[in-house]
Amino acid sequence: QEKVKFYRLKNQLNILNKAKLYLDKNKIEPKPISLRTLLALLEGASLEDNDYLADKWAALISNASSGSLNNEKHPSFPKVLMELSPIDAILYDEIYSMDDTIIWNNFKPAFAKKHSLRIEDVSFSYENLFRLSLIYNTNTGLYRTHYGKYFYKICKNV
Repeated sequence: QEKVKFYRLKNQLNILNKAKLYLDKNKIEPKPISLRTLLALLEGASLEDNDYLADKWAALISNASSGSLNNEKHPSFPKVLMELSPIDAILYDEIYSMDDTIIWNNFKPAFAKKHSLRIEDVSFSYENLFRLSLIYNTNTGLYRTHYGKYFYKICKNV
C-alpha cells in the first residue's frame, strides 16, 4: 500500500511540475482552484502512467489554475480525461487537428496503418470518443462537438 501511495504521489508531482513549467513559460500567475476540481485533477493525475496523457493532465491543471477552466461549467473534464486511453487521445487529437470534414470509413484505415493498430482498436477508440460526446458522426462525415472542441483546447499539449 505504501508503494501505491508513493507511485501516485510521484505521478502527481511530475504532472504538477509540468503544469508549473507551462505557467512559468507563459508568465501566468496561478489562481486558486476550487476544491472539487482540484481533488478530481489530483486524483486523475496520480493514476496516469502514460506520458502522452500525463501531458494532457498537466495542460488541464495549468488551464484550471490560470482561470481558463470554470468549475461550475466543466466539472466533468477530469472524469472525461480519466476515461481516455492513449489510443483514444491520439485519435482525438488527430480528429481535432484536422480542418476538413472527416469521412470515417476513409480515415479509420489510414489512422490504423499510420499507428500500426488493428481496425478493431481504432473502432473501439472511436466508440469511446462518441460515448464521451467528444465527436459525432452523420451521413456527411465525422464532426467535433462543441463540448469536444473546448475539451481539446483545455487539454491541448503545449
